[in-house]
Amino acid sequence: MTRPNPSVRLKSVNGIGLREASRKYGVPDSTLSHWVHAGLIRKIQERQKRGQPLLLYEVDVKQLAAKYKPGRSRWNRPELEPVA
Repeated sequence: MTRPNPSVRLKSVNGIGLREASRKYGVPDSTLSHWVHAGLIRKIQERQKRGQPLLLYEVDVKQLAAKYKPGRSRWNRPELEPVA
């Protein structure tokens, strides 16, 4: 019986990387990053080193992306609720 390599991490079923989420939902990386820092999107896994992906809960991303409208100024954006 072979043991799994502990250095290999499996991607969570609920998780999505920041860049992958950006491409899939059409929201800029910077906006997603802002939402993460504002507590609107929960993180599954922190970056351990520079260049590693930041895994986010895809449900949170999908919910906020549905409300996102590109080109809105910061003074004219809807209020978004933090994720519990």
